[in-house]
This record gives sequence, structure tokens and C-alpha cells, in this order.
Amino acid sequence: DELITKKQRQIELLQEKRSALISHVVTKGLDPDVKMKDSGVEWLREIPEHWAIHSIKRVSTRIQTGCTPSTAEERYYELGTIPWYGPGSFGTNLILSEPTKLLNEDSVREGAARIFAEDSVMVVTIGATIGKVGYLASPASSNQQITAISPNQNEVSGKFLAYQLKRLEPVLRGIAPSTTLPIMDQQELGSLPCALPGLDEQKRIVQHIDLQSQKIDRMIETIRNSIDLLREYRTALISAAVTGKIDIREEVA
Repeated sequence: DELITKKQRQIELLQEKRSALISHVVTKGLDPDVKMKDSGVEWLREIPEHWAIHSIKRVSTRIQTGCTPSTAEERYYELGTIPWYGPGSFGTNLILSEPTKLLNEDSVREGAARIFAEDSVMVVTIGATIGKVGYLASPASSNQQITAISPNQNEVSGKFLAYQLKRLEPVLRGIAPSTTLPIMDQQELGSLPCALPGLDEQKRIVQHIDLQSQKIDRMIETIRNSIDLLREYRTALISAAVTGKIDIREEVA
């Protein structure tokens, strides 16, 4: 149990390290000697002098919420192939990969669902998990609690924007009014400022984060496998002890 607790703590520290890495490079860049300037935005603080501040709507081609096809139309959900995401699909990972359901093409063709393109940034804008951020690595759909940001790919990498918003999840939660059902509308989301270097630098930053994240993910996976083995060993030990397969008389004495 002590070993498992220590290994779980190792995982937490690695996740914190990844968050700190993302938070730093999406606001400071990769050059430690770059000249900085005040961004004028409280949660961004200083950014490299050559970076610009733009609103999300300024660098986006579309900001739109998803929708939910009627469950009375069972055919919309039969033999589905289109991932359809809800708030429960959002977690610590940036890339969304666990859809709530799968829709078929009829739901899109008949206007019951909306498709958002690869490289879109997804933000939960209604409900208890408001502010959660995800990224689409392939086209998908979502329910009405989620707003999709389609980036202008001539100005911003969707993944860079997603990484920058991911670090701001606590800020996004604080923006929504304190009501029974917190809501952030499309105008509020579109008005949020983001700090942007040139497109080539954005892509280099994303590549750096992806590479370092992969290394951390591999370490986390190794530790999780170790925890699984320790749990199996504990179970086997208990089983052997209570069935008399090992002699515990000296320990009891």
C-alpha cells in the first residue's frame, strides 16, 4: 500500500510537470533569452515582445455550439461512426477521444447534428464542468453544452490555441456568472484574449509540447503498470495467506 501511494504521487507530480511545461511555453515561448513585455492581461502577464494579443473571434472563422439529435429518432444513433462529445468526454488530456455516443450521417445530413472540423478547439460552456477544454484531432460533433472554435489556419494553430486555453481552465470557470446553471455565451468566449507568436513559432511550440508530453505519458504508463502488478501481488498474497498456501505461523507468533 505504501509503494502504491508513492507511485500514485509520482504520477501526480508528472502531471503537474506537464501542466507547468504547457503553461510556460504557450505564454513565454521556447527562447529563455527573449525580450518580454507586459501583455496587459492579468492571467497572461508578460509575453515575448514580438507576440501579439488578439481576441479569439479575431483569429477564428466560426464559434458555434453543438446540438443533440432527438433520441426519439433512433436511426440517428444506429450504426454510428461520427464521434459525439459531451462534457463527460473532457478530462486531463487535451485530445478528445472518448465520445459519449456515435452518430450516423443521417443526423448531420438532416441538420440534427453539426460537424466540427479537425483542429477545432472545444470548450464546455454550460454546466458544472464549464471551462473544460479539448481538441479535435479528427472531425466530430458535440452537444449544446459545448462550443467549438474553428481557427483561421492562416493565423493560428488550433492546437496552440487549445493548449493556451487548457492552462486557463480555472480562469474560464471564473468568467461564467455564478448561477444555478453557469453559462458562457459565444460572445464572451470570442472576446477572450490570446497571446500569439507567428504561425511557424506556434507550430514549433506545439511540437515541443507534444514531444515532452509523450515522454511524460510513457513514464506515467510505466508507473501505472507497476501499480497494477503491485495490486496483483497484494491480491495473490492475501489469497495465499487465507487458504494456507504459505506458512504464516512464525509471523503470527
